[in-house]
Amino acid sequence: MLEILFEDSDVVIVSKPQRLPVEPDGDASRSLIGEVSARCGVVYACHRLDTMTGGLVLLAKTVEARDAAFALFRGGTETGVSSGRGGVITKVYLCETICAPKPASGELIGYMAKDSVRSFARVYDHPVPGAKLARTLYSAVKRLEGGTCLVAARLLTGRTHQIRAQLSAAGWPILGDDKYGDRRVNRERRVRAQRLWAVGMIFGETGGCLAGLSGQAFWVRAPFTADYDTREIGLMRWSIVD
Repeated sequence: MLEILFEDSDVVIVSKPQRLPVEPDGDASRSLIGEVSARCGVVYACHRLDTMTGGLVLLAKTVEARDAAFALFRGGTETGVSSGRGGVITKVYLCETICAPKPASGELIGYMAKDSVRSFARVYDHPVPGAKLARTLYSAVKRLEGGTCLVAARLLTGRTHQIRAQLSAAGWPILGDDKYGDRRVNRERRVRAQRLWAVGMIFGETGGCLAGLSGQAFWVRAPFTADYDTREIGLMRWSIVD
């Protein structure tokens, strides 16, 4: 069942279940857009969340609100500002990695190139043709039984599969992620779905049709660690590399 966290005349914020695509996949299949439209009227996607990633999604109820949200997200995608330092929208994720990151917190900086045919992103430690800058802040939250670790991640840019690909490239893949992770470990632990959740969406000062979101923060819990209060992530201090 969909959880609606916020709704006004312009936007809706919902918690998307895992395995539900944001938009229809070319046919009459279930989608977040379809299910929210059935309850709230026609809505438009303002950003993307992978089908196998659950959590917070911002949807617009008007074209004006959609375009305004696009502008905010686009700024963060290209410059690393809108979703990061001093920006308007901060997106926070929680994941479970197969091992603890070392160091325990920091910033992952790389260059990502997308293979659209394979739907796969490669991470490089230097600029290459066609690759775009990718920046992710991360911080270990707590170690779990069996050596896995809860890790909070905050996007400074918005590349396809950014968190999954960057954590894997660093040596700490997400549990249950067969595309970028360790299939053997996933099978041994009988985890069939990636443990990655969009748990936080924090807004700075917004105006116009997005005024209802100004200064608000929304948090949901990740089902793979429902006992952890994700609002604690909002109290963390993040170190951003200049």
